[in-house]
Amino acid sequence: MKKKMGRPPLPKGESKESLLRVRLSDSEKKELNKQAKESGKPASEIVRGLIQQGAEVLVSSRWEKEQLLDKPLRVICAKFGVEFKGRIFARGENKKKLWVNMTVFGLNPEGRSVVKTKALTQSDMDALQVDGEGFVLHPPNT
Repeated sequence: MKKKMGRPPLPKGESKESLLRVRLSDSEKKELNKQAKESGKPASEIVRGLIQQGAEVLVSSRWEKEQLLDKPLRVICAKFGVEFKGRIFARGENKKKLWVNMTVFGLNPEGRSVVKTKALTQSDMDALQVDGEGFVLHPPNT
């Protein structure tokens, strides 16, 4: 029997469902390849990481920009038993369509200090709740 070419299939649940084709300039492609080589990760993993860490997306909001701008934020990750504190920032002209970011700090599960800036996704915005003078977020799946 002839051996199949390519890598073996990934375990169930680890494969990706969607494919995205993106046109890049030569310089963008070179930069992506450079980052992939330096990190030892595939280019697709670099791009996914950028999206997860902070690619800004326009989100629907129950609040207007002024209600969110520079307000205190608590992010509670029940799965890991950690809580981060920080601020929430919003920008945009439309009252209910905004770009929303958070900057938080705290200790990760290993006890190391973490400071992170991240764009909020639509699922984050849907989970965002008023908490006294600020907001609290219980991120989905954490």
